[in-house]
Amino acid sequence: METCLDKAARAQSETLARFNQDLPDTLLFHQDRQKWAWACLLFPADDHATARFMRSLNDNNHSADIEDFNEPYLAETATDSRKILTQRMFRLVHLTKVLNQCAGRVDHYLSQCSFKKPERKVANSSQLTSAWVDLDIYNDLEYRLSTDKELVSQVLDACNFGRNDSSFYPTQIIRSGRGLYVKWVFNSFVPAFALPRWKLVQHRLVSDFFKRLCADPKATDAARVLRVVGSVNGKNQDPVRVIYDGETCNFDDLAASILIQDRMSQSDRNAVKLLTEKYQIDKEKKQNSSRPKKWNGNGRTWANLVAQELPNIIETFGPGDGMRGRMESLTFVVMNYRMMADLVGSERNFFDQVEELGKRMEADVELLKSSVKNLWIRNQLGETSYRLSQEQIRIRLDLDPVANANIFQQIPWLLDRQAVAKHGTNIVNQRASHDPARVQLLIDSGMQLKQVADLLKISTKTAKKLLVQSSKNHT
Repeated sequence: METCLDKAARAQSETLARFNQDLPDTLLFHQDRQKWAWACLLFPADDHATARFMRSLNDNNHSADIEDFNEPYLAETATDSRKILTQRMFRLVHLTKVLNQCAGRVDHYLSQCSFKKPERKVANSSQLTSAWVDLDIYNDLEYRLSTDKELVSQVLDACNFGRNDSSFYPTQIIRSGRGLYVKWVFNSFVPAFALPRWKLVQHRLVSDFFKRLCADPKATDAARVLRVVGSVNGKNQDPVRVIYDGETCNFDDLAASILIQDRMSQSDRNAVKLLTEKYQIDKEKKQNSSRPKKWNGNGRTWANLVAQELPNIIETFGPGDGMRGRMESLTFVVMNYRMMADLVGSERNFFDQVEELGKRMEADVELLKSSVKNLWIRNQLGETSYRLSQEQIRIRLDLDPVANANIFQQIPWLLDRQAVAKHGTNIVNQRASHDPARVQLLIDSGMQLKQVADLLKISTKTAKKLLVQSSKNHT
């Protein structure tokens, strides 16, 4: 038995089929939920019939009489005359009337997205209706002499996006007169805040998949206008017609197939880029250098303390919502110091430890793995670990000494490194340069206080304090 939802889906399918057959450009806006939104029609300024028609819509408050003169284009005619294009904005509720007006008329263009205001600007975008490429095949003699069937075959061959198991054929391939429009019309509402990802899709379609088919690199913005199906190209008097009909597609699925690198974090992409472009040479130089890559014994002990004790704040804040906003930072700091303290073996061991931390915090484990993957990549490239101070750790974890006094009572070394001795952890051994007895010995050997300070790489003021302390110890 057919349910109400089935009937609605069938009705929509039939409607789309009718649109696809009669007025293909109506497909662009069939999902726009904001029917008050605007679209734009671009047409020759000397076409008085269309101008009167658009003004009639304006009289009924359904159109905006806004003139925006584009750069004139050169028509390839015997007279070699120039034509000026003007634009009119209109409400989507009158899209069908406008498309009927465009039938058989010369050089009429339609915006490919809707707008919140009667201004054709990317910033005013209301809905992203589709992705497209504009193929200027008239620039290539081989493609210019090809039949429609051969051109469709060429376009479909370019649509596997580098993955044999997932090919997304376009919704429409349109013969624009001298070129081709290839469109992927979305089957669900795509709001304007998806514009950055949509731009990446457009860029990759043009620069990677359809570059060899003479894709126009400029025809990628959301405010772009393309010729209306059913109109006439004034440059060669050919009609604009659909030569291939396909199915509408889901924007997320399309983007997932095209933007394979989009699954990686930005830091991962940067690290891979450095590795492939120049880091092989840098890595060899660092391996041959004598500079130590790890801290001394004291530093390693400090790293071990941070790695072992810092996760204890999970129980203090409470996992889940209590750790919200600190999860990625805590994982980053802990794993950074675990690698510094040689507590991480293989790559598998690294991510196993990340997973253990994520479970303790009740966090998204896969998200944590993605956020700290760059640490492992840096380690494999021979990069030194991040040497974060107490203040830097507190900033990353958003810990305030006053508001989070209970945290610093448990791990006082995070507030003051010298407080570790009171905490019962032998993290900071007294350095030889700060040994009062050594300072006294050097002074007794005849050296000046300034010479002692320079030798021990401490300030003169510190050397003087150590000398005073040595005198007190002897007394």
